[in-house]
Amino acid sequence: MKVYFFTNEYDETTKQIAASLRSSGILILSNQEHFSSISHPADMSLEKMQAVIIYGAEAASAGYLVAAALSQKKPVLYVLPKGNLFPEELKFLQGNRQLAQLFLVKFVQPGKATEAIYDFLELLETGELRQENVSIKFTFRLSPRLERYLNWRSVKEKISKADWLRNFLIEEVIEKDEAWKNYIKNKNKPDQEGNS
Repeated sequence: MKVYFFTNEYDETTKQIAASLRSSGILILSNQEHFSSISHPADMSLEKMQAVIIYGAEAASAGYLVAAALSQKKPVLYVLPKGNLFPEELKFLQGNRQLAQLFLVKFVQPGKATEAIYDFLELLETGELRQENVSIKFTFRLSPRLERYLNWRSVKEKISKADWLRNFLIEEVIEKDEAWKNYIKNKNKPDQEGNS
């Protein structure tokens, strides 16, 4: 998964957020260069991101990013420390029913930002924000035997080889992999002290 992480802060909280995301296998593109784990120019666009995460009270300049993300139907999480005001220029988004489904705002206690972010990521992967659109290209080489099998199976099932492989991976691998399910539900969250 690739996310755009926007913040104007560079403190222990934002360092912890970035480190937690990276340790969970999430690739980060950020306005803060030291948080980015994506360096290939082809991957450095909002179009390649699955979501946008904004953190901090000083992130009001993120309005353009929010608009761009929502125009591409990208889920956006705006995390603010409790006691901060939500930017006035973005309040109208909360009243729009369609946009409200993609635009989430969380006010968090100190040390709880990472937990709110992981709740959002869980929604992206397993919940109501899950997007099953096929957008990531993955290339691998097959033996002639595997190609023959895929050709035969796709004709038999009357679907493309790519669709059959995707369905197979979901139904026979992901849905049956208890270690993955445990990782997504439990291990992917920070512990009680806020560490990841």
